[in-house]
Order: sequence, then C-alpha cells, then structure tokens
Amino acid sequence: MELIKKYKNRLEMSMSSPFWIFILLEIFLIELLGVLDVVLKELNPFILLIFGILSAALIHNIRLEYLKPVLKIVGKEGPILCKLVSLSPYPPFYQYKSFRIIVKNEGRSAAEECKCYISNGSNFRICWMEHVEGQPSIQTINIEEKLSLDFCAFKRDVKDKIYCPTENGWKKNKREIHISQSIVECKVLVTSKNAKPLEAKVTIDRNKEDIKVQANATTPE
Repeated sequence: MELIKKYKNRLEMSMSSPFWIFILLEIFLIELLGVLDVVLKELNPFILLIFGILSAALIHNIRLEYLKPVLKIVGKEGPILCKLVSLSPYPPFYQYKSFRIIVKNEGRSAAEECKCYISNGSNFRICWMEHVEGQPSIQTINIEEKLSLDFCAFKRDVKDKIYCPTENGWKKNKREIHISQSIVECKVLVTSKNAKPLEAKVTIDRNKEDIKVQANATTPE
C-alpha cells in the first residue's frame, strides 16, 4: 500500500500511456536503487554510478526493442495487364502480365530507407510501385502501412524468361532472367535502415505465368 501511495501519480499516468511498461520498469529500478543504496552504501560511489548508467542503457535498449518496426509480407497483387497491343473486333491483348508483392509494417515505428531485391544466387535491386521513374527506389513504410514492390512480369508468348525492374523502374534497363525449368524458386528481400531484413521464398510458375509468395513471411529471428 505504501508503494502505491508513493507512486500514485506515476501509476495513474501509466494506465493511460502506451509506454506503461517503461513507467513500471522505471518505478522498479528506482526502488531497486534505493535497496542497493542501503546495501552498498559502504562501497565506492563509483560503483553506484556505473550501475545507474547500465540501468539507463538497459531501459533505452528495451524501449528500442519495443518500438522497433517489423516488416511482413502480406500478399501479392496481380496479374496486372500492361501495354495493350490489340483491340476489337477481338478481346484485348496485353504484352506483359506483371506481379507485385505487398509489404506491411506491423511494428511501432516507421521503417526507414526500405530497399527491395530479388535474390537468385546474387541480390539485385528492384523498385517499389510508388517511386519516381529513373531514380533509385527507396521508401519509408509507416506504422500499419502497406506498400507494394514491383517484382516481375511475364511477356506474351515468351516462356523461357521473366522480366524484372531495376531500382530505377521499368523503363530503363529492365532485367531479363532466363528460366530453364517450368517451376523455379528465388527470394524477395527487403532491407531497412532501422528494421531487420525481411526475406521470403517466391515460386515462379512459367507455364501458368504466375508467382506464389511464401505466406506470412516475417523478419527472420
């Protein structure tokens, strides 16, 4: 009861704050320091100073871990039909059928400077859907925000390769990846300045002209 009375205001604050765990941890450390002050009062004050610094560093690291962004792949978009080449009297035909992969930030802070890659033995940059054509594609993904990255496209009547954008978009120097089998696997990789990298397996079906993305892919432990 005495402890509740002593920290009444701080406890009331914690009930309405999203950072309640840090307020309770602070109260715990204050009480712990008080106990240690009694136990260690005969020791060099330098020891207590070091303990205080380490305690503050611990709280800081716990706070960073609690607030970190967490990237997750939540699905795909497509097929997206591109570059119309024929109209009536026949059904419309399109030269490319493209696919995007959707990335979501499920953490408690924005994921900064996010870049995306295809990995098939080596990593090479691709682009986010929302970017300035001709400029390297880097995005910030805010809390609970979803962004789509342009992954690949199939070209009509071409079965032995897929096409991928560069970090500058589709218009300049798009890449060709040769496919020797009907089904191949590669990986999509998303990196961030302040979040752990996200990696997921992607299965490419050449005959069906489709891709399958690993379900519920998250940042590896």
